[in-house]
Parts: sequence; C-alpha cells; structure tokens
Amino acid sequence: MPFATSYLEKHQKIKFEVTEAPQGLLCYIVIIPAYREPDVLSTLLSIKNSKPVDANIEVYVLFNYPEGESAETKNEAGLQYAQTSEWCNTNSTSSLLFKAFLAPDLPQKHAGVGLARKILMDLAVERFNNINNPNGIILSLDADTLVPDNYFTGLHKRNTESPATNCFLFNFEHATSGFAYPANVYAAATLYELHLRYYKQILESTGFPYYYYTIGSAFAVRASVYVKSGGMNKRKAGEDFYFLQKIYMHDNIRFLPEIILKPSSRISDRVPFGTGAAITKIVGGANSTYSTYHPGLFFMLKDFFSLLPLFYTMKPEEIGNKCMGLPPVLCRFLETNNYLFNINEIKQNTASLPSFIKRFYQWFDAFKVIKFLNYARENGSYNIDVCTAVNLYLGNGNELNASELLRALRDVDRGDHAYRGSC
Repeated sequence: MPFATSYLEKHQKIKFEVTEAPQGLLCYIVIIPAYREPDVLSTLLSIKNSKPVDANIEVYVLFNYPEGESAETKNEAGLQYAQTSEWCNTNSTSSLLFKAFLAPDLPQKHAGVGLARKILMDLAVERFNNINNPNGIILSLDADTLVPDNYFTGLHKRNTESPATNCFLFNFEHATSGFAYPANVYAAATLYELHLRYYKQILESTGFPYYYYTIGSAFAVRASVYVKSGGMNKRKAGEDFYFLQKIYMHDNIRFLPEIILKPSSRISDRVPFGTGAAITKIVGGANSTYSTYHPGLFFMLKDFFSLLPLFYTMKPEEIGNKCMGLPPVLCRFLETNNYLFNINEIKQNTASLPSFIKRFYQWFDAFKVIKFLNYARENGSYNIDVCTAVNLYLGNGNELNASELLRALRDVDRGDHAYRGSC
C-alpha cells in the first residue's frame, strides 16, 4: 500500500482533482492559498521565472472564501479564479504544471488559511501517494510572496545533499522601501521583521532547540513527515506556527539562507495576527513603534536550560533548591507549571541524558516559552521597544536605528556578519 493511503482515508475531507497524471519525476509541489488576494499572478510569474531543475514541479492555487461572504468578495474570487485558470493553462509546461481551484462557501466554523492550506497540502500528498513518492516535497507559499530565481535550484541542491532533511526553511526579507506603499508602512514592516529576527536569534542563543522561524510562506516539508505529523490544522490564523512545532519535533531541519523570499509589506485585516496585522497595528498606533520581549527574559531561560544536565542526576529536592536561585518571575512560572513533577516524570521515562533533554523540550516547548515570556510581561516590567531590545542584545555602544539593526540581523541569518549578540 502506498505510504499515505491510510492518512488520506482518514484526514482528506475536501478533495480536488488534478486530471493530468503525476509524472515519475514529480518531486516538488507548491501550494498557495488565496483569499482576497489582488495580485496572485505576480507570485505565479515569479515561480515561472525561477530557474528550472531536473525534476517535475506542480503549483496549486486555491481561491477560497467562507459561507456568508459578501457578494463583492465572491465575485472577485470567481473572476480571479477564471483569470488564473486561463493563465495556468497558457503557462504550464511538461515539467512545470500550474493549477487553480475554487473552494466557495467553506464552512464558517473552519474556513480560513489553515483549512485552505490543509486542502492543498493533502492534495499534494495524494499526488505523491499516487506515485508512491514519500520523499516528495511540499512547498508552502503565500499568494503575496515573490520567490527568487534560485527557489527550486537552491532547494534541489540542498535536498540532493541532505536527503534525510525533514523540513527546509527559506530566508525572507520584507520590502522596507519603495513606492508601492506609504513610508510609514515600510517603516512598520522594518520594525516587525526586526522583531521576528530578534526573537529567533536570541531564542537560539539560549540553547532552545526549536528556535526556527514559523512563517507559512517560507517552508517546505517532506510528504512522509507531513503524514507522520498528522497534516496541517484548520486554524484560521497561526496555523503555520502550530504545524511547524510538530514538524520540528522530528529534527533534521535545515535553514536555507541563500534562498530569500519577498513577502508583501502590505496592510491586511484578513487574520488577527501575522505580518499584515502587525503592520496595521504599528501604522495605526500613536507612536508607530513595536514592543517586544526584554533580552533579560532570554538570559533567564538560558540559565534555566543550562541546568538540564544537572537535573538529570539530581533528586527532586535538589532540583527545587537549584531553581530557587533563578529569578523570581521564572521561579513563579515554573511553579505554576508544576515543574518538579514534570521533570521527575521525564527522568523516570528516559534512559540517557540526550533522551532526557529531548523529552524535556517536548514539555518545555515553543508554546511554553511564549507562555513564560507573556507571563513575565504581565507580571513585571519586561515590555520594551524592539530597537532598544536589539541594541541591548547586540551590545551596541552606540544605538543603531531600526534599518541599521535589521541589516545587522539579516546579515546574521545570511551567515555574513561581523558580530552576533548572545545571552
């Protein structure tokens, strides 16, 4: 039986058909959910203009909207679907197939980007299952994100070099200058991306293993791993964060700094958080600033994580005494999460230090990290302007502005940097 038949029978509820038979060299499928997207064709054109690889590629776009949507949105989706379908028919080749689908009136309870992404990713799994290719790769993209010309060649090279990699993460850079948007929108995009890079890089410096970016338009996952993880969720927002946390637990994650996607810097009200919502909030704020977590909170986490090798050999009362030396706000958070019971249970169910540490981070995962950070902000003075936070993290003698700081953190992610902050 092919690798994903059982998964599809259980999880694939909304189905679409690709009439063209999958080719034996089908290796990559790009999925693009589209809801109230004004310029999908620019994204598709960037894919078409990317350099080809010695493998077959398919690209799926799903125009969708929930039941009860306005007549204007319905008409717009129908028109975009028709135009995109015509474009796909005209621009498809024997090795690069474009397909557009329309999913009208999705159930209000689940309709949203999570469900749309799931429909397409399940379809991609079905295509790979038809040729029994568990190593096929599903690339998640957004309809307002442009890809570089090395989108496929860079991934294909890394995939060939590291066939055991479970998930690839692409680099990204929002537009922070230009004429498409007002200056304050570009300034807001700078601040939000600065926050994203700061959070990822300072979390990495604590020793936390699952520090990667969780951006829905910038990852690629192997079909077999997608199936093992239970597939995409139906969340209306944040679906990428929840999904990728499951994927990261499989390890073998690889960041591709040389493949730089270009997400849109536009204002958007389609989801309650994410880039569009953050930019909207910053632009509409009184001071046009963006607050983030104080570096000191990450210093606390680093000190706590450094104790793990000791915890493995300590008795519960010794662990408790050791944790009493941590900052009070972290101690209170650990107590509210019954940390002594959980650490002792993890010890009892692991036979080595590496397995203890791995299981510890399955308990103290990315969700718990955020819960601690939010707990600390609510119970202390740990809210800080993002520029101040990054200057503190980088240890700058002279404070840099947002654009200078963003360039510095982008350089870090590209692997081309003169300095790097640390906890």
